[in-house]
Amino acid sequence: MNLLVILLDSARADRFSCAGYHRPTTPHIDDLAKRSWRFNNAWAEAAYTLASTATLFSGLAPDQHNAVSNYFGGLNPRIVTLAEKMEMAGYYTAAVSAIPYCGRAFHMEQGFSAFIELFQDTPQPPASDFPARLDQIIDQAAEIKKPFFAYLHMREPHIDYSMPPPFFGAFHRGYADYPNPEFRKKLKEIYFGQGEYAEQGYSLRDLELLNDAYDENLLFADAMVGRMLQSLKDRGLQD
Repeated sequence: MNLLVILLDSARADRFSCAGYHRPTTPHIDDLAKRSWRFNNAWAEAAYTLASTATLFSGLAPDQHNAVSNYFGGLNPRIVTLAEKMEMAGYYTAAVSAIPYCGRAFHMEQGFSAFIELFQDTPQPPASDFPARLDQIIDQAAEIKKPFFAYLHMREPHIDYSMPPPFFGAFHRGYADYPNPEFRKKLKEIYFGQGEYAEQGYSLRDLELLNDAYDENLLFADAMVGRMLQSLKDRGLQD
């Protein structure tokens, strides 16, 4: 059987509509959840991308796999990763990453026949880059007559909130034009406590705007997940 792992960076479980959130932020993932096993008590091994992803690849805690800092270390090359296990089992292994912390700089490529770092071409690769990349992986696996193990590490819903219409504006109001540098600048200043927010508190409206944009970015990611799931279905690979 083929194995596809899709990771949405910084996605909060309590923002998925299938987990009870009041907004329809994840309609395509909700549809998948209806016919899937769901784990309600899943815990991240770390609160940041680098260590958490290395744990996902290795099954080890951060103090064992060594990928704990941006400035030193990385996934220990002596560790046998999930991708290496799949490769040993005869799979075509491929990864696509929009995040530098899931990259060669930290030895995350171990075991992948193809390891594509989208962030090398653009600082913030959008989720819309992923459906075509998955199609390429499927085609390559078919060409060499192997099942595939694909790992897709999407940036959304992580900041920056650069979702295109119709996702931009799906929940918030007041910034009709896109792209809008003023809007994006304001969100980053609220998020990081910069600019006018460095010395003053946040208003309820500020926090609402940040929440709305997060939800819109998650909605964008969900739409691309839906597009990939549809591609699998069109190819008869949805099972």
